[in-house]
Amino acid sequence: MIDSLLWAPLVFGLLGLFLPKRFAGWWATAGAAVTLGIAIALLAGFDSGAGLQDTVDVNWIPGLGVDYSLGIDGLNVFLVALTALLWLGGTAFAAFREQERPHLFFLMMLLAETATLGAFVAQDLLLFVLFFDLMLVPFYFLFGAWGTDREDGPSAAAATLKMIVYTLVGSLLMLVGAVATAIISAQHDGGQLSFSIAELAKHPIAEGSQRR
Repeated sequence: MIDSLLWAPLVFGLLGLFLPKRFAGWWATAGAAVTLGIAIALLAGFDSGAGLQDTVDVNWIPGLGVDYSLGIDGLNVFLVALTALLWLGGTAFAAFREQERPHLFFLMMLLAETATLGAFVAQDLLLFVLFFDLMLVPFYFLFGAWGTDREDGPSAAAATLKMIVYTLVGSLLMLVGAVATAIISAQHDGGQLSFSIAELAKHPIAEGSQRR
């Protein structure tokens, strides 16, 4: 079910490219509603005492210790539900307004939802960073192409540039931190490189290394 939650928005966004323009917004809204329904089902079936649930764990890049690993726990289950709820509201609001290039607009909206949900449910550090970076792509186009200029503030282009620069710098720092964490952990685990959050938790980094 967690795979359906993650990829349903993107699938709806891609299929919406083949619909008439007047239906693009409502089709995207339907996709966001389906995603919210799955999120509610996950929340309703969540067992607060069972730890990580609805997991998917597939070797993705074995040579680098990267897994396609997803899961729901007590921390992200509410974030997932809140994201799905707010995205439904935002998509429905956009559907009531006339959008330029609606097919591309709603594809970017739903791609952004998939990327955001992926960042919340990722159980692999490198996968988390990749989903976080993926968010930059749709947000760049949504802010830059569909953003409006304000008389009393920065232009849409300037705001987009600042968002990309600040977020990209943060993303690069996260990538460095993820790689450093995996390498340091591997040194205490017989040289086995892994970005799995569960595996890294079994071998916590020494306080001295954390402070460096």
